[in-house]
Amino acid sequence: MEGFGQPVLLLMKQGVHRILLYTDRHDELAMAECMQELVNCYKPSSLYEGDGDVDFDDPAYQACYVFLYFPALCYGIFDSLQQFYFDMHLNMLLERVSLRRCLNVCALGGGPGTDLFGVRMFLNSRGYKDIRITATVLDRHSSWDVAFECLLASLDQQPQLSAGYLHFEASSRRVASEHLKAIAKADLITCSKFVSAIKALPNARHTLKELLSHAKPGAYIFYLENSKGGNTEFFSSVARQANFVEVATIDRGEENPYQLPRAEQSWQIKELSQLFNFSSQRNLRVKCILWRKTGQIPAVSPCSDGRSYTRFGHDSARQTVPDHHAITIPSANYQAQRKARLEALRQQQLQAHRQLSNQYITGYYPDTQRYQRPEERGRQEAESRQRRRTEVQQSRSATTCPCILL
Repeated sequence: MEGFGQPVLLLMKQGVHRILLYTDRHDELAMAECMQELVNCYKPSSLYEGDGDVDFDDPAYQACYVFLYFPALCYGIFDSLQQFYFDMHLNMLLERVSLRRCLNVCALGGGPGTDLFGVRMFLNSRGYKDIRITATVLDRHSSWDVAFECLLASLDQQPQLSAGYLHFEASSRRVASEHLKAIAKADLITCSKFVSAIKALPNARHTLKELLSHAKPGAYIFYLENSKGGNTEFFSSVARQANFVEVATIDRGEENPYQLPRAEQSWQIKELSQLFNFSSQRNLRVKCILWRKTGQIPAVSPCSDGRSYTRFGHDSARQTVPDHHAITIPSANYQAQRKARLEALRQQQLQAHRQLSNQYITGYYPDTQRYQRPEERGRQEAESRQRRRTEVQQSRSATTCPCILL
């Protein structure tokens, strides 16, 4: 698995086995019933009526959810962030968190931490392994921390990732202060498959607007939701009322869904498929939107661990971040240097994007052989054939035919 060094399906498999240690239901019949109940609660009719929920405080349902949805969602988040990165939409966020070496995340309805694992994959793949993710997950079922810890313990190498879970009711008109604090300190707010689960609940619009209104200027929202069902329209109206602007959109619907890579082989989880009498999801038809909060961007602040950071790293004894509300305007020379660095970075990212696109289009990998576009290969093959014909004709004209010697 890119970013973790092991396939997502194996990570999921080990995590599910660890989760099942917390429940007495291990037989195929009981787990198949749990899986069927989970699938029924996520049907459009159930979500429309506000019944899209099961008792996720029960580890058996957590195991079913992780088996069914974790791999596809993890890769969907990872691939979407990759595309936003290649399109130069995440430069401001990465530049800020690079100063602190820490990314504060607030996951709305984060469940087992799928969003966090997807973000961790993205940071690792882009060379930001040393940036720590400190997250707060707001979910109706705070017992999801069991599944999160099981998945985290299943990684071969422990990443820079930690999360705290808070009980959150989207139907409550009053938002608790601890929830507002979690949103206020977040650099990135993730909202994956959250709106479809709470849209039909009473007061959901008011609660979500109140929550997002407390996000700091410059904070980003990563939104991923089903392409159908009116979820995007619902969230877009709330986000705009909370002073967020849309940065970029990715539509991966019926014609172009996200798919698990071929390296993620289904035979690796055959045992779990038999246990749950179900197949893990491999396709994802969603719409992804990146939002940014408007307003004056605050200064680089300490990470949530309380330490202060400077441009050159952590030094709590001598240097701290200046205590002011806005970033000071840099000199013209610094602006020119920064512009040059950003332009060089943009060129590197564009080159990487072209190489990645080439891999998807033709299957030719630059590290093994030179990539050529299909039309370029066709033109060169035609020229090669023409050269061979010319050489044959020249050799024939220069050599006496054997029959004449007879």
